[in-house]
Amino acid sequence: MDEVQENFEKAAEELKDSKIIFAQVDCTLEHELCINNGVNKYPKFELHREGDVLEFRYKEDTVENFKTFVNSFISPSLTEVNEETLETVKKENDNVILAFIKSKDTDEYQALFRVASKLRDEYKFVFSTDEKLAKKNDVKINNTIFIKKFNTEKNDVMVDPITEKDLTTFINTARLPLMDKLSSANYQKYLDLEIPLFYFFTDKQEDIDTIGKNIEDIARKYRLKMNFICVDTEKYGDSVDNFGIEKKWPAILIQDPKSKLKYSYDSKDGFDKEFIQKYINDYFDGKVKSFYHSEKLEPRAPNDYLVRMNAYTFEEVALDITRDVFVLFYAEYCKPCREVSIL
Repeated sequence: MDEVQENFEKAAEELKDSKIIFAQVDCTLEHELCINNGVNKYPKFELHREGDVLEFRYKEDTVENFKTFVNSFISPSLTEVNEETLETVKKENDNVILAFIKSKDTDEYQALFRVASKLRDEYKFVFSTDEKLAKKNDVKINNTIFIKKFNTEKNDVMVDPITEKDLTTFINTARLPLMDKLSSANYQKYLDLEIPLFYFFTDKQEDIDTIGKNIEDIARKYRLKMNFICVDTEKYGDSVDNFGIEKKWPAILIQDPKSKLKYSYDSKDGFDKEFIQKYINDYFDGKVKSFYHSEKLEPRAPNDYLVRMNAYTFEEVALDITRDVFVLFYAEYCKPCREVSIL
């Protein structure tokens, strides 16, 4: 902690002539203040700017990282470019968000400016009103391009007019690879995007080299519409139980993060590219039925006085408007539940 504090103080000294004020709070003395501001780890760095709170995202708390972070807020968050200056920007930055808008006097510009102000330390934001420049970049006015310096794929394009929410979602999605490897660090980020999520479960590198390559080819067609992740079942085998699928690999599944519904793939069809493509097409056409991770029930006898329900029968039984239904929700591990199980 002493080294981190020294680095912070050194960065403050070297940037003392900037407009950014460096400040610190000792949470051992200001415990209530820290709790009220959501401080749940130490050390924590955040920049307060025009009502927004922006967290320091660098992994290492070095002097250079502190300076780089702060300097990104000294320069303009959004700049206008022409054909010449755009090429300079592309050479000097790894990730560029290029928006083509009608004019600065539009709602799109205001939304672009707000997003640029929040994400300026991660991306270089530029805009142009030049229709000829847009055409040269194979887009139109009101289109936005995510330009990656080391990208081997075609640059992603948002074709809808800019809103703060849509642009943020576009950036967070376009930054992702065609097919990512599941990890504890990235899983929640995928769920937060609320875009259909395609899972490829396997325990063999051979499957990744063959089936995985076919899935990547398909993923290009669904860029920004569906995200694709590969799950190493050797590493995350225990977590697979939550998906409610049989532990036979390879396996495929689609999940809708919004509704939490899951859509299974029939592995009997095999894993040829054409069958996987059809499965995804059928999903978007609403032809694939969702399934639940649910208890298997025996057929109900006509004289059963107590009805056992699962995810598939709950709506039919409990939500039947022709009768009143008294429902017990319980768990086997719950002691009070066991005491009333004589019902």
